[in-house]
Amino acid sequence: MTMWELLVFLPFVITPGNAQTQVELSVPSSLSLGKAPLTISCRSLKTSVINRIQIERKPATGSVYSTLVYVGEGFAPIVRNDELRPRAVATGRVGVSKEASLELNLSKDRVNCNDWGYYKCKITYTVGNLSSTATSASVLMDLVVPPSSADPLLLLSPSNVPNATPPVIGIFFYMKF
Repeated sequence: MTMWELLVFLPFVITPGNAQTQVELSVPSSLSLGKAPLTISCRSLKTSVINRIQIERKPATGSVYSTLVYVGEGFAPIVRNDELRPRAVATGRVGVSKEASLELNLSKDRVNCNDWGYYKCKITYTVGNLSSTATSASVLMDLVVPPSSADPLLLLSPSNVPNATPPVIGIFFYMKF
């Protein structure tokens, strides 16, 4: 057998890569309280099968994230936060990544100070036979509280009114500035 007749077979195995999906989280950086609705959305930017999407919030002065809303295989989005549930509308679904998304909406009159905080999104997905979770960066949403449009009201107690007689229970002055 000459050197040219010797065949060498090198076995190799091709395994699918564990490509991390990219998570797109859309949250306004600031919101004027009572002036604009709040929309928070999350979706995957890479092709894979999405099994679960969840949006989490950590209060601005807190240290722990909690799940606000999620959607999984076979059911509609579920708002888990008791305080948020009566104020929010959630839409979304899982499946093929280009169709999978989760959106949380609050009308402008339903946004309140509890919505101030850090938001992030987690997506559980499958590539081949492997299941993984990807998390977005955390985004702080500030709330801007505009001054009230109501006329200011100045309340004075009898102890602060000069020459007030003791039988006076209270004196209320309406002052327009």
